[in-house]
Amino acid sequence: MLDQVTKSSRMVNALLATAALLITLLAAAEAEGSLLDNHVWIHGAEDCSNTHDPAIETYKFDGEKTIDLGQRKLMIIPIPGHQSESIAIYDSQTKWLLTGDSVYPGIISVLDWNDYRQSIDRLVEFSEAYAVSSVMGSHIEMSQTPGLPYERGTLYQPNEASLALPAAALADLKRSLDQAGKKKQELTSGSIIIRPVPWFARVLNRILK
Repeated sequence: MLDQVTKSSRMVNALLATAALLITLLAAAEAEGSLLDNHVWIHGAEDCSNTHDPAIETYKFDGEKTIDLGQRKLMIIPIPGHQSESIAIYDSQTKWLLTGDSVYPGIISVLDWNDYRQSIDRLVEFSEAYAVSSVMGSHIEMSQTPGLPYERGTLYQPNEASLALPAAALADLKRSLDQAGKKKQELTSGSIIIRPVPWFARVLNRILK
């Protein structure tokens, strides 16, 4: 029991340290305007007219980008599919692959099926090229029983799964998506459930953007 508490404490401390790093990075970029070369990274954005600050330049990128912090590097990987703007961040110090809303234990809504399949392929290739200690998403919507999720809006999740996923979970997800092919369908891979967004919801999403 004590070992579990210690491990949980270490995980929380590591999460807080990474969050503090990202906040510091963004604050430095805002204050100095040079750390990110005055760029806002937008993947797949067709219209950047909502950016009114003349000091900020917007541009598209299709490959990986690296933020060099000296003894620590953050690698930015475009992974559209859940949203066109989705990215993953790899922290060279913790070896964490931060996947946001695109990969986590729970139900993941996918706007663009083909883009999502390609993004998972990209993450698998990345995890084969770099050491990944954990895949860390931004939610836990899964119980400790794989395939039994907590529905969205649940306020009490006493037996939730671990947020940290092994890199092998990406390869398992890729296999499930490869088996589905271009046929959009709900599928389960371990503690991950992929749910395609219905066509009318995709149309509404484009209108609202």
